[in-house]
Amino acid sequence: MHKLKLVAVSCLLSAANAQPLSMWTQVSGVGPPARSLHSMCYDATREVVVLFGGSNGGQLGDTWTWDGTSWTEQQVPGPPARDRAAMAYDAARREVILFGGATATTSWAQDTWAWDGTQWQQRLPVQSPPGRRECALAYDSRRQEMVLFGGDTPATSWSQDTWIWNGTTWSPRLPLNSPPPRKWNAMTYDARREEVLLFGGVGGYQYQYHDGTWAWDGSDWREKVTATRPRGRWLHAMAYDTRWSAAILFGGRTSSSSARSVWWWDGSAWAETIYLGSRPGPLSSESHAMAYDEARRTTVLFGGSPGPSDETWLLDRVPQPSSYTTYGQSCAGLALDAAPGAQPLLGQTMTSEVRGIPAAATATVMSLGRSDLFLGPLELPLSLFFAGMPGCWLHHDSVLFDPAITIAGTTGRYDLMIPNRPSLAGVTLYLQAWVAAPGATPAGAITSNGAALEIGEAVPR
Repeated sequence: MHKLKLVAVSCLLSAANAQPLSMWTQVSGVGPPARSLHSMCYDATREVVVLFGGSNGGQLGDTWTWDGTSWTEQQVPGPPARDRAAMAYDAARREVILFGGATATTSWAQDTWAWDGTQWQQRLPVQSPPGRRECALAYDSRRQEMVLFGGDTPATSWSQDTWIWNGTTWSPRLPLNSPPPRKWNAMTYDARREEVLLFGGVGGYQYQYHDGTWAWDGSDWREKVTATRPRGRWLHAMAYDTRWSAAILFGGRTSSSSARSVWWWDGSAWAETIYLGSRPGPLSSESHAMAYDEARRTTVLFGGSPGPSDETWLLDRVPQPSSYTTYGQSCAGLALDAAPGAQPLLGQTMTSEVRGIPAAATATVMSLGRSDLFLGPLELPLSLFFAGMPGCWLHHDSVLFDPAITIAGTTGRYDLMIPNRPSLAGVTLYLQAWVAAPGATPAGAITSNGAALEIGEAVPR
């Protein structure tokens, strides 16, 4: 019963259009020269963000690290200068892996390089994916292997092959299902769902801007169908915020313009964020690179176009505040309010109290709704005089009724488990108690005042 109730509440809340809150902060100081089409990832062993290459009128081959305060160039030999390469951190081997890209001598590099925090070393596997650029690479932590998908190859401008790096060699996978061919797709690993997430890219004979969300489970791809999602795009970037257990998508080019929006993925739904603060974020929203800095719990973005840019930006999610507000009239002294100390927060139980329950009461239920403005064509609040309940009012649209109220004397306790889904942050839910009390009104029923619960977020530890 508890599980069915949680599902029903989740469906009720999902009908709302929640928007998480985000804030951009620009970092001042000297950093890498301006660039776009570069590669970047977070090195968990050294607790730094690693940046390599890119383009600024010519291809670059420099290596930089970000320690949360400043950028430092690593004066070491490395891969030949290139742009449009794929790069990710291999946690099992504690090294950064870089593959492919376009260099001065080839448009489709096929070499594999590893960075151990001190030096780059070229790996010479017995098998490699065909040379390519504009593909995506992500580390699958559960299976301890790299996953590569898509890209522009000598054979096709948009591929759909899947390759795995196990620390020694590359091997192809032949999944039953696969995303359509594409290049310029972005990927990240969803640690909570233990799957590689893919979004966007461009490809196909009609140059389609893909807007599908795909997940790799180690053996097959499956598309996740969502009611709301970002517009199809390419030249965007993705990262995974371990603090909030959500994937982040920023920027890219759509069929009509550049996109400067930030989207969060909670495993089942996309939600576009609302920016806080005076700065709307980086103007360079294409061909940038992004990585989540786990040590500092912030997302780092560098460079991009138009420009190219030499700016460093930090993206942080701001916890959505919660509130519990009572409103409207009750009848026969029946009062609804929050239990002391209770707050409507994601993943937690919100306890309400119903006070003044008549001794003759035979049943008590809580109604839940989405709107306090209208019930179909009728405006709210609505007098229940016509129903034989003079002095009583309907305060919301009463979509769901739940009898799970625990009674002790004249007080009832109602526990509402709020699903831990980030896309529900900021959603407002309405409550009202109904009590069957013979003799209290001609209809033998009374109602409480209303309560509006704005769902907030506890700051993750």
